[in-house]
Amino acid sequence: MSNKVTITYVDNEYIVKLGETILSKEKDEERAIQVFKNAVKNNTVAKNLSFDDMAKKVKALGIGEVEINENYQSMQCGDMKYFYHTGKAFYTGQGKMVLLLGGFEYFYEMLHLVASGAITSCNELASLCATVIENHATYSLTEDGMSVASAVFSYGNVGFNFMNNKINKGTSSEKSSFKAFKDFILATL
Repeated sequence: MSNKVTITYVDNEYIVKLGETILSKEKDEERAIQVFKNAVKNNTVAKNLSFDDMAKKVKALGIGEVEINENYQSMQCGDMKYFYHTGKAFYTGQGKMVLLLGGFEYFYEMLHLVASGAITSCNELASLCATVIENHATYSLTEDGMSVASAVFSYGNVGFNFMNNKINKGTSSEKSSFKAFKDFILATL
């Protein structure tokens, strides 16, 4: 997987790519720059923290279902695993292993969303992210929300805001649940 993130301007349109995969096509410059920044953030392997520091940070969230393996320097929550030596997170459910975008920061952000009650389990979000990747789309995840980019959506992306429980479909924003957002993504992809 290539971590090269580019933004180009062609024919009055901004195109954001991860490797050769088109993440988004935008007419709006600010939106294109935001997609670009999220792609860079989600695909940067940062090992500024030692494994012990990462483990302390994860333990501080107080999520009982997180398993930390000191010998192999790995962490697991449900079907999502993070390996320190590679700096990568994987979805391992349903008999497959799918590389997720974002490494430890993504893994930690997902745990933080579980701890805050924004989502009910790691599997709920990790399985969605794996499906997005398998369908040649991409996603970005922040503490505020999740955005999924694909040509199958109006305006190229759809988002969910965890703070106000709203789905943004590009032309409309409506109050909803994360489950409804997930169902919409799965039905559309």
